[in-house]
Amino acid sequence: MKIFYDQAVQFVTCLSLGEKKKMFYDLAKIIQKHQHLTQRKHTWSDRIFFSTKTYQHYKQLLLFKNNHNDELIIREVHQTNLFTHHAHFEVFLNFKEIPFDYVNILFNILKTELYTIEFA
Repeated sequence: MKIFYDQAVQFVTCLSLGEKKKMFYDLAKIIQKHQHLTQRKHTWSDRIFFSTKTYQHYKQLLLFKNNHNDELIIREVHQTNLFTHHAHFEVFLNFKEIPFDYVNILFNILKTELYTIEFA
């Protein structure tokens, strides 16, 4: 986790203020959707509908690039199989797959950097 934290700090420091704000709000949406997907239960009618098809499609793709040409790609994948429906997120940093925890680390860094009140 320390390696991911160092990479996240390095990634965030190379972003402009506008890019940081946009990334913060996009990551907030992604984290909220990830929590919803992990808690969702399907009804019987959903399972019957999903059993008719077997396919995989990409719902959403987010691309972030900083000044040092580091790329962060987050894509939401929906996959349906017999009686099941799976949705998950794939996270790539410079075309290497990394765990979703990296998104949470980035979000926390951005939150503390953007919304910390300093008293003089």
